[in-house]
Amino acid sequence: MRPSKLFALLFGSLVQASQNPLTTYSTTLVDLLSADSDYTQLLRLLQRTRLIPTLNKLEGSTFFAPTNDAIQRYSLWNDYLSFPESELTDNVNERIRQTLFYHILNYTLPSFPPTGGVEIYRTLHFPRIPVEPPSGDPPPAPPWVPLPGGSLNDESQRLRAAVREGKAYVSVDAFGEQGIPTAKDPVSGTNCMLIGIHEVIEPPSSLANIIRGNPALSYLTNILPEAQMKALEITPGLTVFLPENKAWNRLPRVVRLYLESQFSNADLKWIVGMHAAAGKLGYTTRLKDATKIRTIEGNKLQINATADTITVAGSELRQRDVYASNGVLHTVSDLLLPPGSLRPNAEKYLLALNCSTFVELLRSSNLTSLVTDVDAEYTILAPRDDVLEITGGSFPDEGTDELKRSLKYHFIPGRWTTDRLKDGSLLETELVEVGLAGGRQVLDVGVSTTISSKPGKDGRKELYFGGAGVIGDPIEIENSFSSYGQISFHDKGDHYVVGITGARGTKAEEDWAKVMVWGRSTVSTGKRGQYSAKGGVIKIDRVLQPYTPKWWIQYGPPAAGVSAVVLTIVALGFTVRWLYKRRESEPTYEPVGRDEEEDG
Repeated sequence: MRPSKLFALLFGSLVQASQNPLTTYSTTLVDLLSADSDYTQLLRLLQRTRLIPTLNKLEGSTFFAPTNDAIQRYSLWNDYLSFPESELTDNVNERIRQTLFYHILNYTLPSFPPTGGVEIYRTLHFPRIPVEPPSGDPPPAPPWVPLPGGSLNDESQRLRAAVREGKAYVSVDAFGEQGIPTAKDPVSGTNCMLIGIHEVIEPPSSLANIIRGNPALSYLTNILPEAQMKALEITPGLTVFLPENKAWNRLPRVVRLYLESQFSNADLKWIVGMHAAAGKLGYTTRLKDATKIRTIEGNKLQINATADTITVAGSELRQRDVYASNGVLHTVSDLLLPPGSLRPNAEKYLLALNCSTFVELLRSSNLTSLVTDVDAEYTILAPRDDVLEITGGSFPDEGTDELKRSLKYHFIPGRWTTDRLKDGSLLETELVEVGLAGGRQVLDVGVSTTISSKPGKDGRKELYFGGAGVIGDPIEIENSFSSYGQISFHDKGDHYVVGITGARGTKAEEDWAKVMVWGRSTVSTGKRGQYSAKGGVIKIDRVLQPYTPKWWIQYGPPAAGVSAVVLTIVALGFTVRWLYKRRESEPTYEPVGRDEEEDG
């Protein structure tokens, strides 16, 4: 070949090459999805939610991709794909979009499955608390790029993965348990990785919903008021350490009764605040040894961490890092409260014992000091609400002096347990009677002993209040009298009754009531938050009404006595006057001839 022809051939080849530039090929997530028939439904979903441009903008990405079968089983996505596109609203699209973001990482994993235990990933899902009512702002336009913010204090939601028995799982718990198994081996593209999974990953719900669905927190779920649950649902950025059921079981029964009542809302709010912290989320990776966490109520929780265990204020962490849309939940083995801080005073004790009507009447009569005063010591005869309803018993009208008198009649100064009671003694109540010259109305005590069926053993002592029996084991008393007098009980065979010896009921008959519970001690709050025992509570089945005598009986004897004294004084005056006048009216006699003898 001639050199000129060879030159022309080479020149022509260079010209052709310059007209057809070299091209480079990349494989995106969309390419990987399109190449696999198991992801056709997922591609449709991405197209409907306008997320294809978002995926193409990611410089690095990892997609945990549900297969067609997984989407078929997930009703939310399956129904979404069945609706005409014209019927889909912006909020529905946004919900599906956020669920998809929980399957996507904005970086490419160097390897999968994990090889060093549980691995934690940060997804593109930034949960937000729904606005109620919806705002008037226009919906975002594509491409939908996740923006920091939301209810996790500018952090995205986390996702965990682990390997068990040679199988990879995602959405596992902090210990690598549970979770969703992978369905396909990882496939890599250009700065991306696709991992097929058997189920759709549901984004974590709110703290309130997670608490409701946690069997270990069922007791707390039952006692928390709805307002407190709502706060746990809408408050962002919370770290909560909640006691499991067994921790509550260690509280005294009366404390649990009070917490289960409708009157404990303020205390329950305080308890939750003592177990919750706001601010930077307290994942276990951040709970370093010797650090402290300040709660909403202001107390500090000491963290102690070792390679195996983590304790918070001395309580062991049980369930760890339970992710929620507005925070993170840990369960603990004990309540994180100062010792003795949940011991109720007498008022709370009565509320716990279903004596709320009695307490409300005390409040309406300005007599709450009888059950809240730190210096007061009383034994209380408190009728229960259900007994009042069944028996039809009632107190005098609110705001009347009769109501105050009736309420005071149910309070016995001092702490009177069964070992201080003696037969025939009297106990003075808080009721001060004008007709008793400022003295106190009293209750009588009866003590008897049954014959034991076992030879050589003493019989059982039975106690009564004015004929009303007391339930409980009787104990011998020591003193017959005290500065407050004594109380008596009486046995009716199958129950005890309580009444007042020497006192009469509203119909001038012996007043009595059946005792439901006797002899439990109460506590009151002392100075500087200290607590001390202050008295006892006796639950009875009816209202004890002090005897109010007729006016002629109450005031007749004193009036008669005064009248008798006045009449005596008047009679004495008349007698003295009569004697004086009689003496003045008597004639005097002089001897005859006396004057003549004196003249001579």
